[in-house]
Amino acid sequence: MRLNLSYRREKTKAEDIAQIFAHPSTQISSKDSKTGKYNSLTVKTYVTTADEVIDYYKKVSLIEKVIML
Repeated sequence: MRLNLSYRREKTKAEDIAQIFAHPSTQISSKDSKTGKYNSLTVKTYVTTADEVIDYYKKVSLIEKVIML
């Protein structure tokens, strides 16, 4: 599964997102916007069912001001 997220740059948001994706195979890459106000994360993780994907989306949606692309 690959998930792209954007949010206003705050360290706690990246930490909150990383805690959701606890699978050992998870890879998270980060990129700052040109102005430095925003950060985007790309999360790659292993899932075995469609329900797991939906669960991840639901968990991330609980984090305020995170946009899932």
